[in-house]
Amino acid sequence: MPYDIRERLGVAKGGELDFLLRKVGLWGLLRWYVRSPDPAVSIPAWIAVIGITLAIVGIVLTAMPLICT
Repeated sequence: MPYDIRERLGVAKGGELDFLLRKVGLWGLLRWYVRSPDPAVSIPAWIAVIGITLAIVGIVLTAMPLICT
């Protein structure tokens, strides 16, 4: 287990933990990617979130003249 995760959990090296695993769904997975302490994971996740947001804005702006007329 990486040092930073072990520190957050308050476990000594070689200690034991009990975990409960559950499905988190798409939003939980995205939240984990964005909040990851590893920049190799969080930076691409933020780029994806920004890209999806801009795509949705673009679709809305493109559809506005069709809807408003």
